[in-house]
Amino acid sequence: MNPFGSYPKCGGVGPRPFRGMTTCRTGYGAKLQKLTGQTTCAYCGVSLVDTYEHWLLTAVDHVIPRSSIPKAEREAWRRWVDSLHNVVLCCSGCNGFLNRSPVPLPAQVPSSFEEFCRIRDEAFEVRLKRVQPRLCQERATYRSKPWEPKGEQGGD
Repeated sequence: MNPFGSYPKCGGVGPRPFRGMTTCRTGYGAKLQKLTGQTTCAYCGVSLVDTYEHWLLTAVDHVIPRSSIPKAEREAWRRWVDSLHNVVLCCSGCNGFLNRSPVPLPAQVPSSFEEFCRIRDEAFEVRLKRVQPRLCQERATYRSKPWEPKGEQGGD
């Protein structure tokens, strides 16, 4: 379920800067969608384009989050972490589940694009495995209909 095969020139070109423009849906998310052809969440597979309401869920996730990198190493990792090849389209639910979710990183900063891609793919698999139990938990919560009143309310 790795989405990176659809990225432009993924196999042979080093990192391309990918910085935010305006908003996710009309700016950098739309740009990522046009470049990759992605239309679904990279983690749960929900369509991000079949309805207006689903389009509103569109988010962009850094597979290797900046927060996973020790402060002393952030500058050395910046070219990799801020690249097109480190982001995926996802739904806001999965993005929320994964925010502030560090991933294990090697002691050394990647020295090549291929090495970075290997690290990123491992991080993507870790994140994919983390989001699945959260989705199951959320589905169970949804099915329990927590918004509905439980029993009769006492009152005067």
